[in-house]
Amino acid sequence: MSGSELSVRYPALFAKIFWEWGPISAQFRASSHPPPLTQLAKVRLVPFIGDDVVIIRMTDGNWDHPGGTMEPGESYEAALAREAMEEAGALVSNFNIFGVFDCISHNPEPYRSHYPHPEFSQIIGIGDVELVTSPNTVKSDELEAITSVEVVTVNEAVRRLSMRTDGSWQADMHQGAADIRSGEITAKVLDTMG
Repeated sequence: MSGSELSVRYPALFAKIFWEWGPISAQFRASSHPPPLTQLAKVRLVPFIGDDVVIIRMTDGNWDHPGGTMEPGESYEAALAREAMEEAGALVSNFNIFGVFDCISHNPEPYRSHYPHPEFSQIIGIGDVELVTSPNTVKSDELEAITSVEVVTVNEAVRRLSMRTDGSWQADMHQGAADIRSGEITAKVLDTMG
């Protein structure tokens, strides 16, 4: 499978994205390597339990995936472990990067003072997890609350994520993660696109 075939297969993920809440412009690129730590601000996780995935439901009704912003001096691995525990009550046993969002903030100031600004990166990866506790249902420092955590089939996750109010890029992200996990897409293909 070539890079152009990937962008045809997952068009919403590879399309230019604008997140109004930022406001942030973002562009996905496939890669199995992290960007330089000095450019990294956020981690995103597609968490698997066997062949199923863990998804979280937010108070706005949208389904989502665990992930979030890095703290000062925090490695992406530590941020990932913290966010998975906070948002899904999940312990991550491994993590493999499969993509990067290259982002541009349209705010005059960074979201947090330690973030690169206006250009920064977010990594996306696949991880095996175990649900070990209840997640924090409200994050005090952000306008974000989680109402439930569910383990569902990939098809069900894709169905729910395709109904998000901000587009279906997360549905493509989960399907792509499942295809990588099954071996249908290899790191070699990802790295030819990065």
